[in-house]
Amino acid sequence: MNRFEKATERAEAASEWRRDENMLRQAEEIRKAESRFELQRLPEAARGALRRYLEDGGPPGGFLTAILANDFVTAVGHADEENRAAIVEFATWLYWGCPSPAWGSYEQVNAWIAKRREERD
Repeated sequence: MNRFEKATERAEAASEWRRDENMLRQAEEIRKAESRFELQRLPEAARGALRRYLEDGGPPGGFLTAILANDFVTAVGHADEENRAAIVEFATWLYWGCPSPAWGSYEQVNAWIAKRREERD
């Protein structure tokens, strides 16, 4: 193997390492969000959708999008009985546990989705 091939191989390995490091950092960010406020207090369907949103940029649906956008009037309008009963838990989780770039407005929610999808692809 010549020097160019060795350098190319090392560069590819370093690039793969950085990707792995970014994935680990993202996973740690999710774990921190879950540990700072127990997602177990939220309805099960919401927990799964929030994990998909935070990890992969999966669109969370009308109710959770409104929650993440800090639009609680719309959220209550979209909420089923179980989610309506947990509305304070959602607000508490946003404040204490959700990564700040992931919530606050519809623009921030859309930017988070785009960023996560870009990183994933």
